[in-house]
Amino acid sequence: MRAPEAGFSIVEICITVAIMGLAFTALLGSMATATSTSDLMARRAQADAYGRQLTERLRGGDVELLECDPGATLPEAYEAELRAGAPALDGFELKVVDARATSDLTEADPLDWSDDCWGATRPLLEWVQITVTSTGARPVSVTVAVLLRHEGSA
Repeated sequence: MRAPEAGFSIVEICITVAIMGLAFTALLGSMATATSTSDLMARRAQADAYGRQLTERLRGGDVELLECDPGATLPEAYEAELRAGAPALDGFELKVVDARATSDLTEADPLDWSDDCWGATRPLLEWVQITVTSTGARPVSVTVAVLLRHEGSA
């Protein structure tokens, strides 16, 4: 009589290898997704930081439109001023999406304000909306807005 042999059959080994292959494929796929999401979130955070840095430059008076060229719109004028003194936005683009101004304090909605440049009289209130977009295959955009109040204008 022959003694039974201990060990695994070829079928058991093939099933084990297939199960392990599926598990590793799922694991590697989730790691790739996590890496991609991490990169996306890092670029979004950096875009947000750049946007906040630009609004702080506006609030702090580093960028001021004391006079505005009547031939340009307010967004164009602010974009030119922001680009002129902006630190390098490595891998990012800035765009002033909207900018409006008023001296009429009864107008509550900035969308009712004028986007035309003014002459020598600066308005009391300005609203500037900036979008910072990352360049590359999967762009990320962040939009920030700032309301500026000027004492003694108009």
